[in-house]
Amino acid sequence: MNTLRIIPFITQVNYVIYNVAAGDTAPFTGLLKCLDCGYNLVRTGNYYILASGEKVPLFAYNYGTYAQKGRTACTSHYILERDLKDLVIADIREKAGNVIQDENAAKERYYAVRSQSSGIKLNTDRSALKKLNKRLGELDELIQAAFEKSVLSGAPSEMFTTLAQKYEAEKQELAKQAQQLTTSIEQQSQTENDVETFIALMKKHVSISELDRATAVELIDHIAVSASTVEPREITIYYNLIGNVE
Repeated sequence: MNTLRIIPFITQVNYVIYNVAAGDTAPFTGLLKCLDCGYNLVRTGNYYILASGEKVPLFAYNYGTYAQKGRTACTSHYILERDLKDLVIADIREKAGNVIQDENAAKERYYAVRSQSSGIKLNTDRSALKKLNKRLGELDELIQAAFEKSVLSGAPSEMFTTLAQKYEAEKQELAKQAQQLTTSIEQQSQTENDVETFIALMKKHVSISELDRATAVELIDHIAVSASTVEPREITIYYNLIGNVE
């Protein structure tokens, strides 16, 4: 969880609200959610008129239902876009810095967050599956050999049936285990690929200084924002591929 202290950055002379242009796509549109109820925050636009007459635009986000229905729906989650940008950029640069400093350590950390296990399990599962498949092949050969011996030697069919049932029971159990391992390996392999992709993204944005819409969507799944009455603000960033990583 990230924290954010809101500090006023401008002395207002006059304050006028204006409507954000329809269809305006901002960096965080659709990415901000109320930490309390999960609903989206919406962007609002306003500007300050300085003593010089200059208009300084200011964008912010607030809980949409609160803005429409008032205090009975939820509390205010008002947050300045500029402050949120600064926080997200700082978090991206911190994670990118960690990757550059020690990529292997960062990779293991992200992998553990995604899978609650280490990369060692993937190798162990692959080795176990290889042994299972080898044994399954051996059982097929044993069944075939038993059948041929029964036919060539004229051995009682009951003996072959007993052996065949024994081998078939083992095959079914091993096949079940192999399927479970295959599913686990596929899931872990996807996690491995996701971590590798996320590491590459962090390297790509190691020197990020501005956050545009394309970068925000590329990196972020969503951001949970606490009520504006909480001090310091609780801001939780959930990244694509990885989720929330402290």
